[in-house]
Amino acid sequence: MAGRVLTGRLITLEWPDVDDCRRMAALRSSPAIRRWFIDDAPTTEHQTREWLACLGRPNDALLAIRFRPNGCFLGTIGWTDWQQRGRTAEFGRLIVDSEMLRSVIADLPDDYPGVALDAAFSLREYAFRHMGLSKLQTCVIEGNHLALRVNRLLGFEEEGRERRDQASGSTVWVHRLVLTRQRWESSPDGWPWMEPT
Repeated sequence: MAGRVLTGRLITLEWPDVDDCRRMAALRSSPAIRRWFIDDAPTTEHQTREWLACLGRPNDALLAIRFRPNGCFLGTIGWTDWQQRGRTAEFGRLIVDSEMLRSVIADLPDDYPGVALDAAFSLREYAFRHMGLSKLQTCVIEGNHLALRVNRLLGFEEEGRERRDQASGSTVWVHRLVLTRQRWESSPDGWPWMEPT
């Protein structure tokens, strides 16, 4: 698979290309980013390339977030464990490249909600409208206030908390969050700038 999966207001979500592997590995290996992942081990470009090649698409996905006006790479988002029979998936893998974001900040309108929300809302709509999901699930490590804020704005509700072991050996508390189709259907009908691909 290659190319665009969906379009948001100022972003597109696309299957990553060869050039994205270096950027993805650098983002994922940053100490400030990987501390918020259960698998918090650093990764190399080669490991990232091999991992992407072995992903069981479409049940497991990592998408590149691109800025629509010029196509530059702004980060990642995706899902794991898409159960097509059970109609559920685990959403996450949201990382915004703050350095690349600074390069386009002057081109963002005043009413723009941000790249993370643009990507997350767009993927939420895609999940219910095109993937046919009945429930989205995610987990957020305690203390990751930005991720919690994004998920709560998406309509996710906390289902509980649990302790998890990170790859480094640290133990963390995580918030388990869910968003059901019923709750999504009762929420406002997307954002007015949603566009089909």
